[in-house]
Amino acid sequence: MAKSTSHVVMRNGDLFCSRCGQDFKLQMPMSTTMFSTITNQFSKEHSNCLKTWNEPVPDPGQQKSDIDKNVQWWIKNGERGISSETMLKYCYGLDIAKYESHPHDPADFKRCHLLLQAVPQLKSYLHRMNSVSPVWEKLVQNWEKLTEMLEEQMRTKKPNGMYEFMESLGC
Repeated sequence: MAKSTSHVVMRNGDLFCSRCGQDFKLQMPMSTTMFSTITNQFSKEHSNCLKTWNEPVPDPGQQKSDIDKNVQWWIKNGERGISSETMLKYCYGLDIAKYESHPHDPADFKRCHLLLQAVPQLKSYLHRMNSVSPVWEKLVQNWEKLTEMLEEQMRTKKPNGMYEFMESLGC
């Protein structure tokens, strides 16, 4: 029976082992054959990793520091996605996204939520997302409710209608 390698994932565009914290920088574009070969090799190399890595969390003391330091911490350590990178563009002015998008599901929204946890100063600029698209406007209008639903889902590890609610907003 093959060992599970569900701990090998894509994180910020690279292969990542969520047990040991090692990553493999992917050079895109690449053929699907090459991607499959590299992914299989990385998974094989990390099939027996012990859990030694924990998700980095921002230092609460640093969060009170200037916004630039918090943004740099998030770029280096945060779990990013296109929607959270879009938020960074409109709320901070740094364009690192390959393209723009809104969150499409709770996992996407979680990355946006994590950005605001790492860079709490951006909360006061969230209204800037209203001009990006009608979907972003609805998300901003319902941000508190979505945050409550996400936190409940993370706490209980059970679906709570958040996906369906996001769908009703146009996600």
